[in-house]
Amino acid sequence: MAGAGRSHGRARGRNTGGGPKADGPAARRPAPELPPGAVLPKGARLPADLVLLRSMRLDAFLQVSGLVRRRASVGFLCRTGRVRRNGEPTRPAARVRPGDVVEIHHASRDLAVRVNLLAEWWPAGRERLMYQLLHEVRRPEFVQGDVDPDLAPVL
Repeated sequence: MAGAGRSHGRARGRNTGGGPKADGPAARRPAPELPPGAVLPKGARLPADLVLLRSMRLDAFLQVSGLVRRRASVGFLCRTGRVRRNGEPTRPAARVRPGDVVEIHHASRDLAVRVNLLAEWWPAGRERLMYQLLHEVRRPEFVQGDVDPDLAPVL
């Protein structure tokens, strides 16, 4: 019998020195330090392994925060003047920082958000901590067969 008598890496029936390891899930880690201008909503907690950034590319921010579905579509929105940072038309590669106001004019809605926290990733469902919604106007839904101006080629 091959492998008979192996312990499979576990010490059975012995005390192995227990207690949480320094990198284990039960270990206490300090909360990430907030960059200047960032505000954490009351009662919100950040994961200890989250790395907060001082600035981030606009297209990456909009995609990670869930405000646009694809990072590539930000380029189209910027080229057509539908994205503004602090009131000025901007490029997808522009850097956003906490406190900046970003306005997006989609075909189905217009919205303005204040950048709150920046990170390369967020736990599922917590992306809303990245921004504060300042203004949103929804337009009537599209009828099937209508052409979405955001997706139509520029003539």
